[in-house]
Amino acid sequence: AGFGGPGFRADVDESTPLIVKQLSTEQPPPGKRSTLTRVATIDSTTTEPMSGDKLQNYRRQQKLNDHFKNFSRNYQIAYRGPNTAQFQINSPVAGIEYSDDGEELPLGPSFQNLVKIYLSDHEESKIRKEAERLLRQLEISNSTREQLSDSDQIKQDLVDVRCLQILRALIHNQIKLIDPELKDRDPIQFRKKSDQLVVPAQIRIQNFDNAIKRIVPLLAHQNEDISREALALMKALLFSGNEDVQGGLASSVEETREEILFLHLKQRIEIASLNYKESVDLEKQLSARQEVQLRLKSPLTDSESPHATAAKAFSSSDQLEVRKGKEVAISMEVLKSEDGGLEDIRPLLSTQDSSPHLKRTKGESFDSNGESHRGTNEEDDTLLSQVIASDTSWTSLVLEVIGLMCDGQHRTLQNYLRDQPDNFKTINVVAEVTNFLHTYTSELSHKTLEHVTPILQALIEMSVGNFKNQQVIFDKLVIDPINRILQLQLGNLHENCNFDGPEGKCPECKYLLNMIEVKGSAVELVGIMLEETNPETPNVALGIGSSLDEDSVIETMGFFHELQSHPLVKDEQMDDDCERGMYRAYQILVALMDYEASSIKDMKSLKKRAQKNKEALNDCVQHTRSIEIHFQEEGCKPLLSKVHFPFDDSNTLREEITEQVRWNVNRDSMEDKQRSLLDLMPALKNDIKHQARLRDTLILRPILAYHTFRTRLLMFITLLLNLFVLFTFEVPDSAQDNNRVFLPQTDVWFRRYLLFILGAIHLIMSFWIVIEYFLINWPHFKLPQFFYTYWVKIAHLVSGDRSPFKQLPQFTFLDVNIFGVTT
Repeated sequence: AGFGGPGFRADVDESTPLIVKQLSTEQPPPGKRSTLTRVATIDSTTTEPMSGDKLQNYRRQQKLNDHFKNFSRNYQIAYRGPNTAQFQINSPVAGIEYSDDGEELPLGPSFQNLVKIYLSDHEESKIRKEAERLLRQLEISNSTREQLSDSDQIKQDLVDVRCLQILRALIHNQIKLIDPELKDRDPIQFRKKSDQLVVPAQIRIQNFDNAIKRIVPLLAHQNEDISREALALMKALLFSGNEDVQGGLASSVEETREEILFLHLKQRIEIASLNYKESVDLEKQLSARQEVQLRLKSPLTDSESPHATAAKAFSSSDQLEVRKGKEVAISMEVLKSEDGGLEDIRPLLSTQDSSPHLKRTKGESFDSNGESHRGTNEEDDTLLSQVIASDTSWTSLVLEVIGLMCDGQHRTLQNYLRDQPDNFKTINVVAEVTNFLHTYTSELSHKTLEHVTPILQALIEMSVGNFKNQQVIFDKLVIDPINRILQLQLGNLHENCNFDGPEGKCPECKYLLNMIEVKGSAVELVGIMLEETNPETPNVALGIGSSLDEDSVIETMGFFHELQSHPLVKDEQMDDDCERGMYRAYQILVALMDYEASSIKDMKSLKKRAQKNKEALNDCVQHTRSIEIHFQEEGCKPLLSKVHFPFDDSNTLREEITEQVRWNVNRDSMEDKQRSLLDLMPALKNDIKHQARLRDTLILRPILAYHTFRTRLLMFITLLLNLFVLFTFEVPDSAQDNNRVFLPQTDVWFRRYLLFILGAIHLIMSFWIVIEYFLINWPHFKLPQFFYTYWVKIAHLVSGDRSPFKQLPQFTFLDVNIFGVTT
C-alpha cells in the first residue's frame, strides 16, 4: 500500500509478478519502519564517516529509493485519475474540476466507494438514513476528545475529517452535475437544476435533527483540518441559499445564543488580516534584498554557466505532472509504525514536493551532477506565494459562507451578522469584513486583486435590502477602498494581446479579468447602498456623493464599454459582466443626481464631464429606463423608490398598449393600481412574446416593416383623393334641378388614369394595414363572453371534472371585440 497508493491490493491478481505481490501485500516487519522511510533517514542519523563501498552502496539505495518514490507517486496519480468531475463522478459537465482549491476532497474510486455506502441502492441520488451516524460520530468524538491520549486524538481526528468529507461529498457530487456558468448565463435554469439535484440532498442531511446546528460546534475544534472541513460542509449545505438550512441556522443562533459561529468568523478574518499585513511587509523586504543583489550581481552567475546551461536541456517529460494544491486531506491507507500507532504515508505520496523527476518549475536549474537548484529569490517568492494562497483559500471559504448565509436577503441572518442582541457579547461581522476590505486595498497589486472580489461579494450579500448593514458599511468608510479600486488603470487594455504565455495567455491577461470582476463588484455595492429602501437612505446618498470619485465612476463606465469587444473578454464569456458593470456605473451617477447628492446637476452636465466616454454614456442613456416601486420596510413608512434598470428595445410594449395601460389602469388607490397592473401582467407578457415571434418569422418581416411610413403614405393618398374629389368633380348639366342619381363629371385624365392608380394604391395599402392589425393583435381577439360561457358548460357535460376548460378566460381592456371592433 505504501508503494501502490490507495486500492493497490485490490488490483493484484494471479498474473501479477511475485515481487509486486510481496510489495503490495506484505507489511513492514514488526518493530521496524518501512524500507523507504528508513532509507530516507539514513543521512540524518549517520554520524561516523562511511567507506567507499558503503558510500557507493548508500548511493545505490538512495537512487533506488528515489525510483520507488517516483513510482509510488505516479501510481497514486494514475489510480486517482485527473481532477475532473467528468472522470471522478461521471458528471455530464465537461471542463470543471471535482476538488476545488482550499476545499479538497480525496480523488479516486476508493473515496467514491465510501460515499456510495450512504446512498440508496435503488435511487443513487437518495441519501440513506445511516448517514446520520456520521454526525453522531462527530458529536461523540467532540465531546470525548479530552479523555483520549495524544495518539488516540490523532487517530480520531483522521476519522472525523473523513466523516466530514463523506457528508460534504454527498452534496458536492450533486453540485458538480450542474454547469456553474448557468448561474450568470441562465439563472432560472440554474435554480431549476439546483432544486432538482442539490436541494433534496441538502434537505435530507439538514433533516438529521437540524444538521447545521450540530456542525457549528466543530468550528471551534482544536484541529484546524476539522474546523476547515466543518466550514466547507456548511458551505455545501447553504449552496444556492437553501432556505431550510438558513432557517435551521437562524433558529439555532436564536435558541442557543452561542458565539461560536460569529467568533470563528471574526477570528478567521482577523488572522487573515494580520497575515496579509505581515506578508506585505515581507514582500517589501524581499524586494529590497533583490535590488541589493542585482546591484552586487556578477556578470556571469551560476545559472548562466556552461554546465548549468547544458543541464537545462534535461527534461523529464515522460513523468506525470502533478497539479499543486490538490493534496488529499488524509490518505486512504496508512502504515503501522514501530510503536504500533498509525504512520501517515502522505510524506511519501505528497504532491507538494516538486522533484525534478516530476516537474521543473520556472527559475529552476540543474548543475553538472543533475542536482536541482533554485535561486534564493525564487524560493522566497514561491514561499510567499504559497503562504498567501493558503491563507486566502481559507479566508475565501469564510467569506463565501457569510454570503450564502445571507443569500436571498435572509433578513434574520443579515441582522445577526451585525448584532446578536441576546448574547452576552456581540460581534459585528459586517464591520469586520469592511475593515478587512480596507486592509486588502491598502496595498493593491496584481497578486492580491483577485482576493478582493470575495470580500466585496460578502458585503453585497450582507447589505442588499438591509439599510442598517448599509449604514454600518458606510460608517466604516467603505467609499475609500472603492475609490482606490475604481481608480485602477490598465494601460493599453491589451489591444495587441496574442495570448502568448506559459498558460496560453500573456502575463497580464489574468489581471485584466480580475479587474473586471473587482470593479464590477465595487459598482454593484455602491448601487445597492443607493437603493431607496429606508427614509434615511437620502442621508447616506449625500455622504456617498460627497466622498465618491465621480470621475472614476465615469472612467469605469468607459472601461467596461471598451472591454465588451475585447477578444480575451469574449473568449472568457465575460462580455455580459462588462455590460452589467457599465450600466451599474451609469445608474450610480443618475441615482446621485436624483438624490441631488452629486456635483453633476443634470444630464447636460454629465455629458460635458463624460466627453472622453461619450459612446458609453450614449449607449447607457439609450438603453436605461426607470420605474417607481412601492416599498415598505418593516417598522418604516411606505415610500416610492425609484429604480433604474437596463432596457432592451426588443422586449418592450408597443406604444398603443402603453397608451391603453396609461389611460385605463385603475388609480383609485395604491393597492387598486397594483392589483390592476398584476391582473394585466399575463396579457402584457403574451403580447411581448407574440411580437417577438412575429419578428423572428422571416416571412412576416416584410409585412410588418415600415409601419409608420405606410400609415402616413395611406393618409396622404386618402387626403389627395379627397382633394381631387372636391376640386375636379362637377355636376353635369343634365342633372340640374332634379333629384335623380348621377355620375359626377370629371376630366378624362383623372377618370381614366389617376383615379385607378391612386385607388389601387389606396386599396392595397388599406388591405395591408388590416392584415397587419390582425397579425399584431391576434392574442387580444376575444369572442363574445356568452360563447365562452356555453363552451365551458358543454365541455363540463362531456368530460366532467377532467375537462381542461374549467373557467372563463380573463377579460381586460386590451381585448379586441370582433363584433364591436373596439380596442
